[in-house]
Amino acid sequence: MNPFTFGICIRALVFSLSVNPVCFICGLSSTELYAQNSTQDAIVWNATGFTDMLSADKENIPCRFVTKPKTKQVEWVQKQGANTTLFTITEAQGEWTELKRNGSFTFLVSGGGASGKIAIQRDGKKIILTLSLTSASGEIKNEYTISDFYKLEP
Repeated sequence: MNPFTFGICIRALVFSLSVNPVCFICGLSSTELYAQNSTQDAIVWNATGFTDMLSADKENIPCRFVTKPKTKQVEWVQKQGANTTLFTITEAQGEWTELKRNGSFTFLVSGGGASGKIAIQRDGKKIILTLSLTSASGEIKNEYTISDFYKLEP
């Protein structure tokens, strides 16, 4: 490595440490923390419960949603996997490129005899997933409180 390249590497290292020393210690670059992209990556969204927006009832029933834009699928996993509904993404609206920052996106979906939308929005530390579905048997409009999320590795 020539001295000029070495100097650039040292300056980048010093900058990285000043921006986010924890990331350096863990072996992660700061870009990896923000690398999740709503239109590219498979993301698992864990919910602690939901509010039924039609009745205003609140339920502390955990579930998870797995968004897979590349394969145009969303899985709604309930009862620890005993009940899973698979939706097909018919359209993606919006792009949220850094999920650790404020943003939102919406997937129009169909499946399980229903159609509607799944919208996810972050405002500060609060992440809400809204599930709005219509089927022959009725309507669902729930707001899920997302406790955490992570990117599924291929």
